[in-house]
Amino acid sequence: MQTCPCIQIRSPRGLVSWWQLLDGHWQKIPIKPVLICNDSETLLDAVLAGEGLLVSPLWEVQGALASGQLVQVPTEHPVSYGKMPAVDLYILYQQGKYQIPKIKHCVDFLIEHLGQAQVS
Repeated sequence: MQTCPCIQIRSPRGLVSWWQLLDGHWQKIPIKPVLICNDSETLLDAVLAGEGLLVSPLWEVQGALASGQLVQVPTEHPVSYGKMPAVDLYILYQQGKYQIPKIKHCVDFLIEHLGQAQVS
């Protein structure tokens, strides 16, 4: 990947590194980004335009994968944008506030579109 054009995410905390799991240990992948951006829509537009490779949460590119606009690049070892193979999403809200229509709609939308949820 060091020689491939890459698109890198910038978070409020800085650049989001790429990591590979080798022999049970996460190792940083050295990349040379052609684009660094903090806007998910711009990142997706760039990868759809063929500007480079992107490590992204699956839910962010799922539509483009399903339509065939993007393909997942097979790797010998797990690759992630953090030192973990998956990222959990937690929704925190006051129990009574769930009955407010806009809160209920948002929570229901996230559960429907991001996968199975454990509500506790």
